Formats: sequence, C-alpha cells, structure tokens
Amino acid sequence: MALPSTSRFTQATTAMNFSEFYQAVHGYPPFPWQARLVEKIAREGRWPETIALPTSSGKTSVIDVAVFLLAMQADLPMSKRTAALRLFFVVDRRLVVDEAAEHARKIAEALAEPAVPAVQEVAARLSRFDGRVPLHVSIMRGGTYRDDSWLDSPTQPTVCLSTVDQVGSRLLFRAYGASRRQRPVHAALVATDSLIVVDEAHLSQPFLDTLQSIKRYQKWRRVQTVPGLQVVQMSATARGDSIPYKLQAEDLDNPLLRKRLHASKQVELVKARGNFEAEAFTRAKDCMNQSGVNVVGVVVNRVASAREIFTLLGSTKHDVVLLTGRISPYDRDRLLAGFLPRMKAGRNRSQDTPLFVVATQTVEVGADLDFDALVTEAAPLDALRQRFGRLDRLGERGETHAVILLRQQKRDDFVYGDALISTWEWLNAHKISNFGVMALQAAIDEHGKEGLNTRPSHAPMMRPEDLDTWCSSEGGSDVGAYLHGPEALRAADVQIAWRADLNRENQDHWVDIVSLAAPITRELLPVSASVVRLWLTGQIVDTVDVEGISEVEPEGRGAERRSFLVWRGDESFVSADPSQISPGDTIVVPASYGGADEFGWNPTQSAPSRDFGDLAVNEQAAAGMRNYRLRLHPAVLGIGGLAGAIAELRLAIEAGESPDEPLEAVFGLLRVAGFDAPQTVAAIKIKPYPAGEGYVIAWRFVESEGTDVDDTSSFRRRPVTLADHSRGVETRARGFAAGLQEGLASDVVLAAALHDVGKCDPRFQVLLLGGSPVRASAQPEPLAKSASAFALAEYRAALATSGYPRGMRHELVSVALARKSAALQRANDPELVLHLIGSHHGYGRPMVPAISDPEPVRVVADYNGERLEASSDHGLERLGSGWVDQFWALTGRYGYWGLAYLESVLRQADSVQSREEQR
Repeated sequence: MALPSTSRFTQATTAMNFSEFYQAVHGYPPFPWQARLVEKIAREGRWPETIALPTSSGKTSVIDVAVFLLAMQADLPMSKRTAALRLFFVVDRRLVVDEAAEHARKIAEALAEPAVPAVQEVAARLSRFDGRVPLHVSIMRGGTYRDDSWLDSPTQPTVCLSTVDQVGSRLLFRAYGASRRQRPVHAALVATDSLIVVDEAHLSQPFLDTLQSIKRYQKWRRVQTVPGLQVVQMSATARGDSIPYKLQAEDLDNPLLRKRLHASKQVELVKARGNFEAEAFTRAKDCMNQSGVNVVGVVVNRVASAREIFTLLGSTKHDVVLLTGRISPYDRDRLLAGFLPRMKAGRNRSQDTPLFVVATQTVEVGADLDFDALVTEAAPLDALRQRFGRLDRLGERGETHAVILLRQQKRDDFVYGDALISTWEWLNAHKISNFGVMALQAAIDEHGKEGLNTRPSHAPMMRPEDLDTWCSSEGGSDVGAYLHGPEALRAADVQIAWRADLNRENQDHWVDIVSLAAPITRELLPVSASVVRLWLTGQIVDTVDVEGISEVEPEGRGAERRSFLVWRGDESFVSADPSQISPGDTIVVPASYGGADEFGWNPTQSAPSRDFGDLAVNEQAAAGMRNYRLRLHPAVLGIGGLAGAIAELRLAIEAGESPDEPLEAVFGLLRVAGFDAPQTVAAIKIKPYPAGEGYVIAWRFVESEGTDVDDTSSFRRRPVTLADHSRGVETRARGFAAGLQEGLASDVVLAAALHDVGKCDPRFQVLLLGGSPVRASAQPEPLAKSASAFALAEYRAALATSGYPRGMRHELVSVALARKSAALQRANDPELVLHLIGSHHGYGRPMVPAISDPEPVRVVADYNGERLEASSDHGLERLGSGWVDQFWALTGRYGYWGLAYLESVLRQADSVQSREEQR
C-alpha cells in the first residue's frame, strides 16, 4: 500500500511509530500481535475479516490500531483512503464495566492534550479532518436520550462503543430511540466511511449476516459518494471461512501474555442436588474459605437466579454486589464506584477484602473483572470460556479453583438450548479439569468442539424491497430479525424511567408533566419489550442478559392493565395497551408501580421505585452539558412542609408578584433536608405543572438542542437574519463536503445556500415575530430565527395570527424558489440540489406532507442579487409533481446510504450552525 509521501510514517517505521504512540498513551508497550497488525493492514490496505484471539490478550487495542491507521492516511483524499473515519466497536451484551469505552477515552484524552511527539503527530494529523477534537468518543446504548454528539460532524474522527441493537437498527434506517426524521442521518453516518468491529462475534451471527448483506447492497449505485462499510469480527471462537488473524510464537513468548495464557484454572463439575440457587450459595461460601481467595464470582444465566443468590449471600458476614445489565447507567455507576476497585483486573491484591460478585452473562464481554475463584452455571463452551476469562484474568495467581454447576431441568435450557447439555457431557466425557486458555485449547484441538458452542441463528434474506421500505417509510418487516434472528422478534429492549410525579389522578397530564423534565439516558433501565408488556399486566417472567433471547411467557393473560407513557417527544402518548410498545421505546411509569431498586430490574418489588431523574440531569449539568433542574413536587422530593411552600409560590406567581421570597423559602426547606439548591434566584426559569401540583425550575444557561425538528426550532433566544444563517450553513456544508467529488460538493453547498429561502414567506416572518405584522414590516431584512423562545401555547397563538398554515413546510417553498434560480441550471445534479433542500428537516423520503394552503401567497427571495419568486402553493405533495420519482431516481444514482449521506452533510451543517448561533 502506498502511503502519503508527506508522512513520516513509512512501512519500515510503522510498527516502531505505533509502539511509540501506544506506549505514550497507555504507559506500557503493545503486544507483538498489536504492532504486527498495524504493519499488516498498512501493507495490504485492508483489515483481516476475522481476528481470533483469546480473552485477556488485549483485543480492545484494535481501537488504537484504527486510530493510528487513520492518522497515517490523513493526507489522502477520501476516494483513496482505506482507513475508516468512524469506528463502531460493537458487542452483543449490555455491558456493566465497559473496558473498551475506558480504553477509547484514554486515547482521546491523550490526543486532546498530547504531551510527547508520537502522540502530538497523531493528534495533528487527525485534526486535519476538521473535527472539533482530534478524536471523539461516544457511547451509544439503548434509550440514548440523547448522546448523539457523534452525529454532529460527518468529518469528525470518531470511536463509538455500542450494541448490536443500536448499530444494527441505525444501519437499517430504524435507529432505535431516535426520532423518525433523524433516522436517515443515523443510517448514513453508521454505514459510510466506517469500520464496524464486532467483538465476541460468535454471539452475533445474524448481525454478521446482515452486515454482509448491507455491504452487497452498498454497491447498488451508479455514483460513488463516500467509502462504504468495513467489517471485522473478533472472537476466540470465530466462525467463517476466512483465515483468521491469530497469535504467533513471538506472542506466546511475551512474558505478560504467557502468564495469562498458561495460568491454571482447575474446575470441578457439580450437579445441583436440589435447589440450584441454594447450591450455588453453598459453593460460593466454600470458595471463599480457600486460602488466598477474597473475590468470588458467581455467574448465572438468569436475572432472577442472580437476585436469589445475591439475597442468600447477603446473610453472610461478607460484602456482596449484584451486577446485571438490567440497570440504569446512573445506578450502575454508583454501584461500581464503590465496588469496581475491589474486583477490577490489575488492582492491588494486598488490599483485598472478602467480596462476592453475583452476575449474569453481562460480565462475559467487556467486563475487566478479575475473580480469585468462580462458581458458574453450566453453559455452552463459548460462554464458559468468556466467564473463565474473568478468573485470574491477568494470570497473577497462577492457579485458581472454579465450579461449573448444572441446574436440574426437564427440557432444553430456554437460554442456550441443547448446547448447554452437550458441553456438560463433553466436559465429563473427556474429564476436562483445567480451563486455562492454553490447556482448554489443547483439549479442544484433541477432542473437537462440534455442537458445544451456542448454536448460531441466521438473519433472514434481505431483499431490495425491504430496504426500499425501510429507507422511505415506517412500514416493512421488523428489523429485529435481521439483528438477532427470526426467533428473537419479541426480545428487543425498551428503556424504562420511573417518575414520582405521575399518578392515576393526573394521568391526563402525563405527557405535559414529562415534557417539563424529559428523561435522559442516565436514568433509563433496559428491559426486554416482551417482559415489560407482561409486567404491565401483572405477570412476572424470568429474564436474561443476552440480547435477542426471547424469555418464556406464561400462559393466559394478566388481570391488570396499568397505564404507561411512551415518550417520543412531540409524538408521545399514554396508553394501557402493552401492544403499543415498540422496540427502542422509552417508557415512563409512575414510581408507585415499583419494579426496580438500586441493583436494577426487580419486577417482584411492590415498594415504589426511586425517581432520580433530576439527580441524573444535574450530574450532566455539573459537567456543563445542560441546565440544572429541580422538580418542586411533594411526591418527588418528599419533604415536610413543601406543599405549603409551593402553594405560597403559586399565589405569588398568579398575583404577578416577584417569586423571589417564596422561592427562597422553598430552597431553605431543601437545604435543611440536605438537597442541593441554588443560593440565588437569579436567572432561574420556572415552569408550572399542568395539574397545579408544583413547579419545575431550571438554572444556568446552556446551549440549545439544535434545529432538526420542525418550524418551532426557528424560535430561539436571539434573532438571526436569513442571510447570516444561510452563509453560516453554506460555510459549514463546504467543510463537511470537502471529501466529496467536486461536483457533488458544489451541489451540497448550493443547497445549503438556498435551503431556507422559503422562510421569506411574509406569513412566516410574522410568525417569527410573535404574530405581529407591525414588527414584521419594520424588520429590515428577513429572519431565519426569531428572538423569542416561545412556549408551545404562544407559538400556536402566533401561528393563528400570522395566517401561516399549520404544518406548512418552509423547505418545500424553498424548493419552489430554488427552481427559479439560474444557479440551479448550472448545478452538477439539479435534482439532487432540490432533494437536499426539500429533505433538510427529514421530510420528503419520499412523500412530502400534504398541507392545505387555502390562501397562497407570492414569496420573493434574494439569492446573490437574483430575485426568486414562487407561490407558496408549491404542489410537491401532488402525485404528478415528480417528487417521489425524483427520490427513487436519486436512490438508484447514489445508493440507499449514499443519498442519505449527502442529506446528512446539509442537515448536520444546518443543525450545528443553528446551535452555534445561540451561544
């Protein structure tokens, strides 16, 4: 592979320079296989399809490799570059301790403030991609509400740590947890100029099938816009026909690796004589009594079993912690803050004190834990190998003891099927007594492993009509089958938040109440949609920590029909029909329902669950990410006298008096009760509950959310002229489009210049100015953004006064005006320019909203001194307008994801520019 001549990186020095970089970032040198991988990819210009390495061999360093290779190619044009701009590190587990995320953050932090030449050069080269920082790291888990910062710039080098559901749904234009109109942006930036590394790929065969289908369909285009998808699967038990990248002799001679790979892990096979959980409890206690053992791991296949064993071990004199993936990030981080230093690999063992760690499959992948002894439920061989990877992880003890415990059951295990029993029989038949990495591999080489691993499911055949539907509408087949296999349609997750200010009496106001304090990722707990549907009807079923596994449903129907809120922003609704819950939804329920405690999902709990929504928000506010927030509601805060203080505040506000004194009385009560409260009422915003039960207060100004929603996003805190906004978007679009072919880049820039000219509609200008024709006529030039951030009721009143039709799309009027421009006739692809303008808020794929304009007006705009004039009755919604035909023609020309990428360049330029204008 020819490397850029301006780079000091050459094939002769690649490994050395990578070693310098790695050493500087992490404080220790890379393993030989890591430096060798950099050389191999640099030489061949592509990643190996499969990396087959044992656990604890440093697989997360593929992140370093990808970042370094991108820096090597920073001088190459996009069309020549083989290193991907975005890396998605994907696992099919709900991670408890995300080792890969911490690893990536360490790289990003070193690049942000490089202290040594090797890191300085990589940082400088990555900065040539014109991102905000040399490397952006994002975590995309279920219910992300809303860590979409990785979307901001199509030119930002990014590492995103995520799951099969989140990445897979985005690739297929479904983007669990994202708004419908944002889905094409997610699809574009995941599927293009990206490398997807699937860790422990043996868990994710349907997803791998789907990735290969996507790679094939990415070739269905006549014009290449941006590099497509690259895929690497990593697993010690990788499947497939490709020759895997493996350890070599020099790796086995490395002292650190040798210690890890040759550590002895003696195992005892035990059939539970009676109650499985009681037997696991006994065996865990026995392990703790062994010499030198302080941290005992107990790993089981079901969340309910983990909870029961956790409860039993709580009767001992030792500490015990429960780790499952069914827990909110807020609770998880608090749990780990206290316990992770006591169980993490590389800790100072001389300071160990006794600790039981009870866990589910969630610790099999991405959990950098290190047990002194292990009790594990029987499982397929691949799952057991992962669990034993957490036993003496770094080989520091040299010899450890473990128990594999078989549960008595009359049928195949509902989690793992017959692979569990086949593995159990194989272990007994061959008298396997050592689960050390090399010892177990020798046994596998000698005896084979046919039928011992989790039986892979396969994705359905992906048809062109499936992609046609996904990229253009809400219909089509459920994408869950393409991520986890056809049998897993019921298993996709939803996210739950519990709110103390919701109750049966104020149910009619639930949407308004939650809209005052929208849920965020930190408070959301992931649970299978099927389990939640049953729980809401009073039925309890066991659940697991494996994505795509369908839990066993009980017979019959539940007697209850508890109401819930499906939170979808302005499309939210309240229902008592569980069938209305879809994968990826955020569900909000009253705290009085119970169902969760500090260790996560606990469906049998009847006591109210905690509402820590404000605490989660204020954590992020302290980091400068949003406003501080406090819900002044008696049920949320539970402070004596608060209801009376809130009533006094209400009287003052209703009387038009200053709220300062009653607010200070409220804050005084909070401080006495130990709550954080602002010391001053300056700059505090107060919003009343719709049911009159309290107030939501917010303080400290932060930047706004962006603009990619609807016309209400044009109402901000400061006025911005249309000319200034258009120039800003044009400039950003030019930067974002820099890697495209010259003709395509110029088309995107032209679309950016014309994207908002439809706002010259005189009625829209009146709307921007609060419904005042007088103020609009006095405005010297058209506005793009108003000076007022209207409440929804104020917006509706201004809309009625202005005469602007409700639901009218200004970007479609922009299309009508752009058609009159001479610049359009000189464009490389005039159809593309019009499509980009008309779709820059996510509509028009392929239909545009059919909005009646009973009294059309003439709209006049200026573009570079050229007068553009058109009717607001654009007619694009009509069947004969050609808009739908144009969409499909462009899809054929640029491909499913290529067209979405071109849209994304303009949409993100508009969104980021609008946000910056409000700083």
